[in-house]
Amino acid sequence: MAGVHRLPVTLAVAGGPVFTLAWLGLGWLAPGHEQRADTISALAAEDAPLAAPMIAAFTVLGLGQLSLAALAAGRRLVAVSASLVMAGLGTVLAGAFQVPDDGTAATVHTLAATAAFGGLHLAALAGTLERSLPRGLRVAAVVALAVALPHTVWFTVALDDPGPWLGYAEKAFTTVLLAWTTALALSMSTDGVRAA
Repeated sequence: MAGVHRLPVTLAVAGGPVFTLAWLGLGWLAPGHEQRADTISALAAEDAPLAAPMIAAFTVLGLGQLSLAALAAGRRLVAVSASLVMAGLGTVLAGAFQVPDDGTAATVHTLAATAAFGGLHLAALAGTLERSLPRGLRVAAVVALAVALPHTVWFTVALDDPGPWLGYAEKAFTTVLLAWTTALALSMSTDGVRAA
């Protein structure tokens, strides 16, 4: 029975690091991929040479966010949990509905990625306001948002005219927000395992 409860905790803790290591490693290995300019979704695009492992990383991250949402719900962190459900579902769908090979964004992928990014931002914002979280986690959420928001605006504006730093902007805000969710998962992991 304990193993059943440990799986969601493991997914919640590992989702962000697995995803980050995936885009770092696969971005380095993928022929023609430029980490600074290309988006993470480009690694999972139709006909991308390493699409399958990147799609798997999207799935692991999405399941991890949904697992963290369940842990947060168990701690009555309602706004954090709801935001993570949005992020998790968006992430899984963003991986499942690939960007077409011609570089245009598929509508479902775009909507899913927007939900994923929005959910991450909202989870951190909810974390800043959640008094039951340790002070260090609330401060970390503020720092993550302070870094993420300017990069998110940069990324959003640059979508109309992608420049050589588009990928960096996306990877910067994604990484800091996932670092915060990983810290949140770690803070709850002991309780989750103990409850098992």
